[in-house]
Amino acid sequence: MPWLTVAENIAFPLRLRGVDARERRARVEALHARYGFDFDLNARTYSLSGGQAQLTSILRGLIIEPDMLILDEPFSALDYQTCLDLYDKLLTVWEKSTVTVLMVSHNIDEALYLGSRTVFLSRRPAMVAAILESDLPRPREVTEMGSVRFASAKAAALDIFRREIGNNRRKTTEEKS
Repeated sequence: MPWLTVAENIAFPLRLRGVDARERRARVEALHARYGFDFDLNARTYSLSGGQAQLTSILRGLIIEPDMLILDEPFSALDYQTCLDLYDKLLTVWEKSTVTVLMVSHNIDEALYLGSRTVFLSRRPAMVAAILESDLPRPREVTEMGSVRFASAKAAALDIFRREIGNNRRKTTEEKS
């Protein structure tokens, strides 16, 4: 909501729940301090970078202290450098909170780097095709994306992906015959 400040955007779910303004502000400041994100809470959202706007959205989701945070392609519109920065910030959220993060992504590197497990879905009708458990160490560093262990996980993911696409291509060809 570009007419609101960052703090007002983050606090909006609390406002909808009837939490008074002073309490909303205190909870926003506590959340901001907890994760150490460096941006101006008094700025208008239209002045934010794409990464800061995504952080604002993530904090808005966290302000109500959910059990689960669902992120649907949260980094798809961002440049690579911003994504790498936000990956670290999302991992910070995950490490400092008890929230379960379910993230939908079409980016295999992103899914493997961020996830504890990566669930691969088939094409329509979508069904679980495979689940790949991560053995990447925590806390994670972005340099891990260049490791042999990461390359091995990516090779396994690509095998699953190719197998699933291959199965769908065969089905489509058989259906046309």
